Amino acid sequence: MRSLSLPLRRSRIGALALALAGLVIPGPSNATTLFDASLRNGNYGGGAKIDMFTSCSDASGRNCGNGNLSEIGLVESAAGATFTSTEADKQSNAVVSWYLPGLPSALVGSKQLTFRTQGTLSFAFRADSAKNPDGSLKFIAGSLFTDNKGFNSFNNGQSSFSSAASRSNGSDGIAGTPDDQVLVGWNSWHTSLPGNWKAHGSGLASFDEWHRLGFTWGGPTHDFELWVDGVLTAYDDPFAAAFQAWGDSNYSGSGANLALGDIHQRGNDGEHSVAGVTFADLRIWNEVVAFGDAMPIPEPGTATLVAAGCALLGWRRRGQAVARSQDRRA
Repeated sequence: MRSLSLPLRRSRIGALALALAGLVIPGPSNATTLFDASLRNGNYGGGAKIDMFTSCSDASGRNCGNGNLSEIGLVESAAGATFTSTEADKQSNAVVSWYLPGLPSALVGSKQLTFRTQGTLSFAFRADSAKNPDGSLKFIAGSLFTDNKGFNSFNNGQSSFSSAASRSNGSDGIAGTPDDQVLVGWNSWHTSLPGNWKAHGSGLASFDEWHRLGFTWGGPTHDFELWVDGVLTAYDDPFAAAFQAWGDSNYSGSGANLALGDIHQRGNDGEHSVAGVTFADLRIWNEVVAFGDAMPIPEPGTATLVAAGCALLGWRRRGQAVARSQDRRA
């Protein structure tokens, strides 16, 4: 496991420089987007909000609970889906879940094995540094995403693949000050590995700005990669040989559901979702996508800069082509 430390602003500029240089590698031609959800104004792209419940017979979770989704700490807007505090510890009970067995089997494979062997999950997020009216911080550490093997299974969905976000207090060691950052980490369970649970490194992102996170597994370079705004911030290679699917072979349904928030044992203790975060533009792939499908979110004026850069590159290349042509004629 290795985490790479890069200044955030510099890393984002570097990623844009790669794009301007024409070095951005597209996703593989055979890659399939399993789900594509803007998360804006309630558009979950095949996903669904999951209600609270004590038990459920529906593997997808969509028919669980009493149907009163107003109790879920989730605000829908044109910006995205914002998870808000609902619990005594200020975490959120919000969950938006995507059910893989509902897809054609050709996309995922028997028992989600294909997806558990190779894939990419990416989304945009913005963490809020502001305070609530009572003085508490809006951002509360918790689960960013989690899988489960079905809401009708052991403990309403055992988890084997997850990510969490927490607060890094910066050099002053004080929460709620300008140098705070969001620390993102992730891990997975493997029956074949000693200790079973393996952490795959972490990355940092600033508050009050949009960032794009990308998580890949089973890729050609590293077993696990974490990308922030198009920059590789951490990687892990726990396998000496071929990549082995995450999840317990006994579960046979690991990865049945993949959700934003905490769906680990939803009916027992699944109220540990991150709070004070807005999500947008989630994509789930059955292949490893270049740069973790996490190229940076443009800032105001960036589109103009990119257009100018592309025009400059075109002008330079045209000039070089003319020079080469003149040299040949000479």
